[in-house]
Amino acid sequence: MPQSIVVSAISETWQLSTNSFYERLAKLFRLSSSGGSIGKDGKVPLHIVVAPEYYFRRSPLMVINDLKQTYHGSRGIDKKDTSKRLTQEMLDGYIGPKWVSTLYSKTDCEYLQSAMGAASASGNTLIIPGTIFWAEKEPLMQTGKKRSQRNKQLAKGIARNTSFAFHNGNKLSTYNKNTDSHELDDTDQESFVFLGGDTSSVFTIGDLKIGVEICMDHTHSILKTAANDLDVHILVSDGMAPDRKFTATRKGGIVISCDSSGSAIMRDGSVIKKGMQISGEEVEME
Repeated sequence: MPQSIVVSAISETWQLSTNSFYERLAKLFRLSSSGGSIGKDGKVPLHIVVAPEYYFRRSPLMVINDLKQTYHGSRGIDKKDTSKRLTQEMLDGYIGPKWVSTLYSKTDCEYLQSAMGAASASGNTLIIPGTIFWAEKEPLMQTGKKRSQRNKQLAKGIARNTSFAFHNGNKLSTYNKNTDSHELDDTDQESFVFLGGDTSSVFTIGDLKIGVEICMDHTHSILKTAANDLDVHILVSDGMAPDRKFTATRKGGIVISCDSSGSAIMRDGSVIKKGMQISGEEVEME
């Protein structure tokens, strides 16, 4: 009897999100708990949980929301006197291009791995938490007594766009996006350089051969070059649809596309399921 898999995917545009790092983690924890039932084959199927590219990337809206919660940010908001209210334009001007960074820290990246490892420990769950855009190395700064020397940048930091895979509490894959497709915003370019990876993400769970690919790497055949016989091809992206020319699945294999604008499950070019959120969709493998 053919085995089944269960798919849960959440699509969310990071640029428009005000959810904190921990709120985004909580969403993945809740989505992970939607699987675990007995499948059509009488076994507990592999539950694949996926988020889109940049799911963990600081958005401008989130930064502005954080600012509003601070003492000096909130005290400028006067509900009674609209003339003293802190407007969106004022907030945009205040944070400015030199104040905002969309990168998470190395500590955040380490915490993500610990949390997702724990979330995958119970049940037969594979978690691909989208990608995290993070600072592998912070900019080297110089401080001095003179005001002109304070926070003078000596060297740029290193930015990464990384996807992880977790199953049974273990990290199966660390995959850094290979292709630089305008990863750094203008504000980030002042302090960071993007460092692409040079490996792909292919692993096996039981009898299933699975691969993960990040956005623009798809059109560069990063995964198809590494393996062309996958049972499951997972594409996490922010504006990239699967193309059959670059799909690395065998005939009858499954493609799981999780983009910030919507998710889909496909087989041989045909859509099985699509939507902004897919929760516990059971798919029989051929």
